Amino acid sequence: MHERTVTIKRVKSARHLRLRLGRGGAVVVTAPMRATKTMIMDFVREQEGWLQKQESMHALSCSLMMVEHDPVTRARLTADARDLVRWRLEHFNQFYNYTYGQIAIRNQSTRWGSCSSSGNLNFNYRITLLTPELQDYLIVHELCHRGEMNHSDRFWALVARTIPDYKKLSKQLRADEHVTGE
Repeated sequence: MHERTVTIKRVKSARHLRLRLGRGGAVVVTAPMRATKTMIMDFVREQEGWLQKQESMHALSCSLMMVEHDPVTRARLTADARDLVRWRLEHFNQFYNYTYGQIAIRNQSTRWGSCSSSGNLNFNYRITLLTPELQDYLIVHELCHRGEMNHSDRFWALVARTIPDYKKLSKQLRADEHVTGE
């Protein structure tokens, strides 16, 4: 195990140790007040395999998001993304019949898509670099926010209507399995 900086957050209501990878790869442990530093560090060492997997998935997903294209390539990918999103929205909205506002294709470094409270749907132009299954998952995900503006069980039931394997696809989006030949 390599040396890690670990941030410990002691929480009165915590009953168990909980580990997460924070911004910039920081390791954050939420711990009950009674947990000793030795207990916490042993817990972190036991979770080394999980931490390495999370770091790997985070790095791969971020690498695709951070790819910069020359202006000509970006313009082509943006136009392709606009056509793709409109075509697939039209297809999937046959099952949902939602109204939505403008469709915007953006150069975002941290998001694949979003849905505003006014009903506008935004997508990252890099959506064209994903597999068709992941493209559909992202498009349906944002479309379903027109029915539920949250990630409740009702929201996921809407997504599952047309993307039954959405859990697997969501995980793939954070892993190396999502890049096409581009």
